[in-house]
Amino acid sequence: ELAGAIAQGMTVTMDQARVMRLPAHVATLVIGNPLIADASVQRGGLMVLTGKSVGSTNLIALDARGEPLLTMQIRVRPQNDSVM
Repeated sequence: ELAGAIAQGMTVTMDQARVMRLPAHVATLVIGNPLIADASVQRGGLMVLTGKSVGSTNLIALDARGEPLLTMQIRVRPQNDSVM
């Protein structure tokens, strides 16, 4: 699931959350545009990704030393397709 998400990116619906398991040694998540999405690391390497506004941005996961572990694209879609 993780390799596929890195290759494809993740899509989340605005005002909704998605949960994804990350490598256990992820310490920090950086979101390129925090107005579009928010992410947090929970115990056990779970990431909670929340869509905040429609658009796309990137996510970078860092270990405790600040070394990048993964980068992926995040797309936030509207709640229903008729809203643009």
